[in-house]
Amino acid sequence: MRMDAKIEGAAAAAAGEALSVAGVTVRFDGLAAISGVTLRLAPGEIVGLIGPNGAGKTTLVNVLTGFQKPTEGGLEIDGRSALGWSPAKVRRAGVARSFQAGRLFGKLSVLENAQVAAIAAGLSLRDARARAAEVLDRTGLGGQLGQIAGSLPYTDQRRLDIARALASRPKYVLLDEPAAGMSDSECEDLMRIIRGLPGSFGCGVLLIEHNMHVVMSLSDRLHVLDGGRTIVTGTPAEVQADRAFLTAYLGAEGVE
Repeated sequence: MRMDAKIEGAAAAAAGEALSVAGVTVRFDGLAAISGVTLRLAPGEIVGLIGPNGAGKTTLVNVLTGFQKPTEGGLEIDGRSALGWSPAKVRRAGVARSFQAGRLFGKLSVLENAQVAAIAAGLSLRDARARAAEVLDRTGLGGQLGQIAGSLPYTDQRRLDIARALASRPKYVLLDEPAAGMSDSECEDLMRIIRGLPGSFGCGVLLIEHNMHVVMSLSDRLHVLDGGRTIVTGTPAEVQADRAFLTAYLGAEGVE
């Protein structure tokens, strides 16, 4: 863990600041998508959420952002129960997310896309425009403010999705597979942006990612799901040495 993240995370924990779920279970038609999951994200840290396809990662993110009400368990934002809150209320409380598919306003400009997110967070039109320009500059899109979002290259669309999340002044940012479909060099550029988010924006980052190089390099802690359950948590080094993690990713034969 980075020392600054450790200090900030400890201070946030002492102040009761965290986005957290405790004992969360989500069932669909009697089948558990996630079962008994407990996770905590503090400002100033990067936590990687990983697991094989179908492990329950997206379901958990939907619970954390108000898109999915759990069957059992609790959701808290800075010590307050957020169970049953709408996605809009969760967002106003300081939780933002990006999406795997992007969900950009394709016919609006880069600046307008980020500005809409800032306005939705309660900023005035003037302040929203300034906030949008700031986050776009800091995510490498400052020279493309007037470009139509739908005409951007794929990697820039992913950057814009992150910028839109940051435009709402979040305390917690959930990034859903931001490196999907990127080349190695594009991933390195993206990693520089994500690595700087806690220090530049003062937020905690939950990174959901299949690219092991990206998530292992960036995360202070890892939370591994398999079959909807937590199988291991810890630092990247601790997780990579864990047999349950190796079995989930390599299979039983791969760890014999």
